[in-house]
Amino acid sequence: MGTITYRKAFQAWWPDYDHSPEKCFAAVQRGLRDMDIAIGLCKSRKVCVQAGGHAGLWPLRLSGFFETVYSFECEPILFECMKRNLGKVKNIVISDLALGAFVGCVIMRGSVSAGSWRIDPDGKFPVKQTTVDALGLSACDALFLDIEGYEAHALQGAAETISKFRPVIHVEELPRSRDAIRKHLRSIDYRLHARVHGDCVYVAG
Repeated sequence: MGTITYRKAFQAWWPDYDHSPEKCFAAVQRGLRDMDIAIGLCKSRKVCVQAGGHAGLWPLRLSGFFETVYSFECEPILFECMKRNLGKVKNIVISDLALGAFVGCVIMRGSVSAGSWRIDPDGKFPVKQTTVDALGLSACDALFLDIEGYEAHALQGAAETISKFRPVIHVEELPRSRDAIRKHLRSIDYRLHARVHGDCVYVAG
């Protein structure tokens, strides 16, 4: 599917297939700052779950705030970048599984842009999927979901975790997924706290 290169300007391993790496890297850097609102709302910072992990820069930053970070990236080349970029950071648990509403297999659609791969039944790349609830977490203070329109599915698979811990939820809202996300979060008594670029932060009650 492709190779990766260490880019000195980024100080990170990056997919060679990315057609506009500088633009993508800039978006990632902006995203790092966008997480500040959700981080600041967390009353405790024991555990957070983050997906997609991309090249690992988002979970790396979160690891400076939370005791344990669970990060998911199911696109194989990005997962390899994440493994190399995170090295031996001890409080990040990485996974190459997708996060969704059930444990099983799903299909991904590829893209020429790193981070724009997405779950799509018309795609060509099978990947394994799990749920947040399947992790059996003893705590969950925040969920960060940037998975290209699949956020509502991941939220459905986190029903028990959300009900038990009422974490802060930071989600990307694309036009194709916005209504489903908002409907689901309203149904479990979450309200919009803030918008930041294309993302939204929700809190319980």
